Amino acid sequence: MLTFVLEINVVYDKRGSSTISAHQKWNIIGDHLIALNICRNSSHCRRKWDSLTSEHYTIKDWESRSRYQTASTSRSNGGNSYWCLESDKRKDLKLRIEFD
Repeated sequence: MLTFVLEINVVYDKRGSSTISAHQKWNIIGDHLIALNICRNSSHCRRKWDSLTSEHYTIKDWESRSRYQTASTSRSNGGNSYWCLESDKRKDLKLRIEFD
């Protein structure tokens, strides 16, 4: 996972995000990972990134709601940070159990 994110940063640092197409970007990232003996192609990388960003925004939304809810409402959903919730509580709240 960390290698994946680092490869995305390398592409942005070397080429800039607006100088290459999305298709080229994911091909470069996939090629870099294959060179590191990590068998992931461009479409797998793109799907993984989309999944991670979706989960990130779900957690970010949870954090915002739990931080700003009233005391009575926050009791109903635990009122806790996602990062402090036990896995069974995350499951009950239909949040991702683990964020890898």
